[in-house]
Amino acid sequence: MAGGVLSGELAAMFQKLFRYPRVSSRHANGPLAQERSTFLSHLQTQGTPRSTLLRCASQLLLIAGRLPGKGCDPITRHEIARYAKRWAQRQRRRGHAQIVRWAAQRFEQTACIWYSFLGWLKDPVSPQPAYPCQQSAWAIFVLAEGLSARTAYNYCWWIDRFLQWVKQQAVPLRQVTLALIDGFMRYLSANRLSRASLATAAKVLRRFASYAHAPGWWPRDWAPAILSPRLFRQEDLPLGPAWTDVRRLIAANDGNMPLQRRNQAILLLLAVYGLRSGEVRGLRLEDVDWTRRILRVRRSKTARVQEYPLTRNTRQALQRYLNPI
Repeated sequence: MAGGVLSGELAAMFQKLFRYPRVSSRHANGPLAQERSTFLSHLQTQGTPRSTLLRCASQLLLIAGRLPGKGCDPITRHEIARYAKRWAQRQRRRGHAQIVRWAAQRFEQTACIWYSFLGWLKDPVSPQPAYPCQQSAWAIFVLAEGLSARTAYNYCWWIDRFLQWVKQQAVPLRQVTLALIDGFMRYLSANRLSRASLATAAKVLRRFASYAHAPGWWPRDWAPAILSPRLFRQEDLPLGPAWTDVRRLIAANDGNMPLQRRNQAILLLLAVYGLRSGEVRGLRLEDVDWTRRILRVRRSKTARVQEYPLTRNTRQALQRYLNPI
């Protein structure tokens, strides 16, 4: 797909974003340059910060080179998901992504927002969101913040629910008050949401309040005044098995069969480090520093790499699994 050369205001969008002429030229001459520049200009008018625009521009250039463009029939979310999965699998093979699912979801979410803005998304069953321009800008913002695709989806889901409720109250977005936000929290409480869910809603609303004030969507930054229910220590943690049961389960897999060696290594990673199943699946040989006895884990919710001391039992279990006698 040829991108063509932009001129005037659209080309200036890339020149403003990127300091280096070579980078600006690559974006201006890439596929669907006009459509990318128009969408970035739209986000800029919504008050999207420059750091978010930079990340979004790189993601759009990637997507434009892999999805059908102008002149093609509208594409469905299911088709975009297929493209996203193929791209994420190639990234995994090249060592650029550890977990296919999250990389694919980030690609899919950004592509759907962009193609919906262009009118190229075939999605007749989806209801019209409240304040679609603001929701698109918010979605791009949270996707560019380095959050996992699942966390970004949850942030968008909560704000979509809030904006739908605001629209039902027939209140313009610029006239949102603290009393209205408190009314939404009471509405959630009346629907018997747990304190942990209410605390999550308050956290997302505080983040959105700060974001919405910057471009003038809200008259004030209500974030400091949004109250959250008190949570008791470890209240929101799921109830797990007793440690004696965990030890029995690990001991039950203490054998020389390949399946037993594998299961024992997995169980120790789950029990000792509290890893998620996707984080265990994403581990690679280079993530274990045998000399320093360090285990590196890319956390699925934050996409950040954390280092943990490699315990003796876990190290022995991994060595037995990797070097069977």
